[in-house]
Amino acid sequence: MADFTTGLCGCFEDIAGCIVTCFCLPATHAQNEALLAERQCSFTDFCCALFVTPGNIYFNRQHIRSKYGMERGQECSDCCVVLCCAPCATCQHNRELISKREALLQLANSNLKLFVRVSMGVMRAYIVELTESKEQ
Repeated sequence: MADFTTGLCGCFEDIAGCIVTCFCLPATHAQNEALLAERQCSFTDFCCALFVTPGNIYFNRQHIRSKYGMERGQECSDCCVVLCCAPCATCQHNRELISKREALLQLANSNLKLFVRVSMGVMRAYIVELTESKEQ
C-alpha cells in the first residue's frame, strides 16, 4: 500500500499553494473539501472552512487515505501531524488531491479505461487499454 505521494514539508513542489495556505488556511481547506467531494469549490465551502479545526483536517487526512487505498493504521501519527503542523498537512492534502485529479483527467483523455472495484473497504483500480474496432 502506498502513502502520500509528496512529503509533509514538500512546499517547494507547490510554493504558491503553501503561501496561500500560510496566509489563508481556510481557502486551501475549502478547496480540499471540494476536491474530496469531487465538485467545484463554492463560497459555502469557504464560509464553512472559516471554522476549520485540527479535527476537520485530521478527518480529511483519513478520508484521503480511505478513498485512495493508502496505508491504514496511521491514526496516531496523523493526529500528531495535524496537531503540530496543520498548514503543512493541509498543503500536502491539496497536492495529493490535485495530483490524483490530474492523473484521472489524463487517463480520461487517453485510450485507457479505468475500472474501479471496492472490496472490503479498499479501492482497487484496474487500467485496461481500449482498442478501436475498424469497420470495413
